[in-house]
This record gives sequence, structure tokens and C-alpha cells, in this order.
Amino acid sequence: MARPVGADADATRKRILDTARVLFSNQGVDGTSMRQIAGGAEVSLATVHHYYGSKAELYERAVESMVAQMAVLRDELLPLVNEVSDPQQLIERVMKATYRFAVREQKAVRLLMRTVFEQGRSEESTRRSFLLPMLEQGAPAFAAMTGLSEAETRMTLLSLNHLVIRYALYDNEELVEVIKAAPDKRKFEDRLAAAHDAVEAHLVAVAKRLLPLAG
Repeated sequence: MARPVGADADATRKRILDTARVLFSNQGVDGTSMRQIAGGAEVSLATVHHYYGSKAELYERAVESMVAQMAVLRDELLPLVNEVSDPQQLIERVMKATYRFAVREQKAVRLLMRTVFEQGRSEESTRRSFLLPMLEQGAPAFAAMTGLSEAETRMTLLSLNHLVIRYALYDNEELVEVIKAAPDKRKFEDRLAAAHDAVEAHLVAVAKRLLPLAG
């Protein structure tokens, strides 16, 4: 099929992929049609097929983009484990960085969890490029700092990861409603910022309790 005349290839591909990621994460692969993706991206169905071929290929590209985003967080966190010697500071920086990333990349996180719910496991590419490296390097480092066994530390890091994901998946209105961090604030943006600050502080506090000998 010929390339659509006058199309900005990179922008069009990105718009289609971004739309697909949102629909896949909200509705699942089976619940999303190529026609819906085309409509959301404001392109023709033929254009979607031109750039991505099939829904299976488009889903694969969506997962690849998610893995690439998770690699950004991995590359941010792993140096901290080796460079920050103070356990308390390390816990705080890791938890805040992880939560902020998960909130910023909520679409990718939602797609990841949709895959887990539908398939019963995470994508192998995500597991091997992000989760396993974090556990294999993070667990020994935190175990040495806390005195916990490496196996227990590994489970603790997994539990903290699950906790971060759940908080990050709240939509803004629900987060403000359930946290109620600054009910006196008139602007929604101020209440939302206060809610995120409260969640960050809570996650750090929980992490320090679950790693009790840190510091």
C-alpha cells in the first residue's frame, strides 16, 4: 500500500501508537478494534494498516514502547543503588523516583497491568529488562544495608513495587477524593499536588518500616 500523500510519517505513527496504547490499556486488546484506533488517531483505517499492518503488530509495538519507558526508570534507579551510601536517603530517592515515574507514565503502567490481568503474567520483555535487573541488583544491596535476608528483601521490594503501582493508577479526581490531603484548598491543582506529596511521603515511610534496620 502506498504511503498516504502528505503524511508526516513520524507524527502519524506516534499518534496512532499513543492512541493504541490508551485504548489497549483501557479496553484490552480483544476489546479494541483497529477502527477505534483509527478514529482516535484521526486517520483512516488504511493509514493504520499502512504503518502497523495488523492489530497484533500494533500491540507488539505498544509493548516495546512501554518496555523502553521502563528502561528509563531502570537506568535512573540502578546507579542510585551503587552510588548512595546512606540507606535512608537511598530509600527516599528510590521511592520518590519510582512513584513520580509511574504517575508520569501512567498509560504504560496501566498497559502493563492490563497485560498481567489478561495473561496472568507480565510481558517477558518487561520482566527481563526491568523487574529482574532491579531485583537482582537491588535485593543484595538493600539486604546488606538492612540485615534482612536477601529473599525477604526481594519480597519486600516486590511489595513496594505493587504499592507504588496501585497509587499511581488512581485517576486524579479519585486520588484527591480518597487522600484528602488539602481539603481547604480551592484549586483542584493544589489539592492534587498535595495528594501526590502525601502519597510520596507515605510510600517512603512504608518503605522505611518494611526495611526496619535501614540507616
